[in-house]
Amino acid sequence: MVPGVSNPHTIRVYQEGERLSASFHIHIPPETGITETHKLTSELERLLYAGIPGLDRVYIHAEPQE
Repeated sequence: MVPGVSNPHTIRVYQEGERLSASFHIHIPPETGITETHKLTSELERLLYAGIPGLDRVYIHAEPQE
């Protein structure tokens, strides 16, 4: 996991032929700005693409941690 990211939930994985898409929600600290949020989600995407062969798309919804 990426530091600053927690509680991945509402996870869905779709397959079309050999291509996979994943979507999920994450929590981030409420004081995290948009630029830092983008960095966190980009790093998470990078790790997922590197670790899951055939992954074509990733959709991440970042929510403030309550």
